[in-house]
Amino acid sequence: MKINASLILAAVLMALTASAQNMRYGFTAGFQSCMAHDVGSRAGYKIGPSAQYSFSDNDRTAFLDFSLLLTAKGWSDDIMTAADGNSAEWKLRANYLELPVHIGYALPLNNDVRVIGTVGPYFAVGLWGNSSIGDDSTDDVKVFSDNFYQRFDCGWGLTIGAELHSHLRISAGFEMSVLNPMKNKMDFNPSDRNVSLAVAYLF
Repeated sequence: MKINASLILAAVLMALTASAQNMRYGFTAGFQSCMAHDVGSRAGYKIGPSAQYSFSDNDRTAFLDFSLLLTAKGWSDDIMTAADGNSAEWKLRANYLELPVHIGYALPLNNDVRVIGTVGPYFAVGLWGNSSIGDDSTDDVKVFSDNFYQRFDCGWGLTIGAELHSHLRISAGFEMSVLNPMKNKMDFNPSDRNVSLAVAYLF
């Protein structure tokens, strides 16, 4: 019984070691153009740690991609003010902690370059943000704490890019929310649609 238990423990440890060998960790940073539905665009960013689990040790392999990103999204739009009938810019910035979980595939072109493609869902929690109209700071709204925006968001995204020398990854991505972020019903739906360019380094 002791021998069997030792063999089982050894097998479990070997499996965990093999799994750990297929894990890579790194860091991702990028810029994005936020083109929310029904309103104008605004620049944003995303930054945070990332990880990849490969299903095999081959250069040509499927993998799971994870990140935990601080991401800034938002929009701007021209509106007519009720006070004087003039046009004013309505700006909104919403900052989220976002978890994309993508499945991907790596296709080697040569010893130093692999083409990488991923697709999958993302889940996000709103942290802070503000909305303002024109230059009047009295109209500022804290988008999450003032019950203007939903705190939870989710959607899907895809990326395509290249991995250089097994470490540096450059990718372009598209991301789209499936939820209306507004808490109260309004005549527009500024759900997120983002195009991004990102750089990641995996150890």
